[in-house]
Amino acid sequence: MCRLLPKRGLALSLAVVVGACTGTPDMPSSPAGSDAGPLLEDGSVRAAGNPVGTFRTTPAADQDVITVLAGESVSVNGARFTAADPADELKVDVEWGDGERDTAGCGACRVSHVYRRRGTYEVIATIHNRRVVDRGSVTQSYRVVVQDLQVPEAAAPAPQFCHSIVAVSGVGAQPAVACPSGVTQFCDSVPIVPTSSAQARMACQACAGTATTCTNQVNMIDRGDNWFFQVPWIAAHFQYTNDPAPGTKTPGDISYGVQAKGRWAP
Repeated sequence: MCRLLPKRGLALSLAVVVGACTGTPDMPSSPAGSDAGPLLEDGSVRAAGNPVGTFRTTPAADQDVITVLAGESVSVNGARFTAADPADELKVDVEWGDGERDTAGCGACRVSHVYRRRGTYEVIATIHNRRVVDRGSVTQSYRVVVQDLQVPEAAAPAPQFCHSIVAVSGVGAQPAVACPSGVTQFCDSVPIVPTSSAQARMACQACAGTATTCTNQVNMIDRGDNWFFQVPWIAAHFQYTNDPAPGTKTPGDISYGVQAKGRWAP
């Protein structure tokens, strides 16, 4: 058994060793529950070495600048770091620059944050040991640029080429009248030409309205080719070829009977 007995009466307390001692005295240790880490022989706290590694961010930083839209998440990940002492544990601590702060152990070693307002924020990420007072640490600064949510611009409308529908034939000798649908013009995304069957059909259908279907009449002796509709007291041929018989009707005319009574194209 080894005991240390104090010897009194001297200015300095001396110890007299009674009995025989083997081995070395135990080193002082930290108080129970303390995170101060092991004490050195002189009673000081052992300093921790700095963690080794690099941070990762999402989105990835470009020369320490992270750009996001308002409402998007920014994350900082310290999982690539290792502690200088295998007995130590690491944690990551991030100040987001808007008054918020997050901490996570490693483990996950990752924290995230969402910025709601446009602006530029200085972010400070620190990774350090958890189990010692004199904490070895690594700090990295980033600048986060938060932009307003971008709304895609509407595509520019295709250019419109329009032509008036001037006078629709009344049946037989009836005078020219307006389109049953009430429209006074039709439009296309390409220039309107009087020899276009597709455009003659568009003009015919616009004039007739949705309740009536235009039909294609081909090789009519007194009109050539045209698109046609008929409703009570109104009948109209939208001509897109010349009248094959001697006559006055030409492409672009609207007719019924022997004479044209209106135009659908230039």
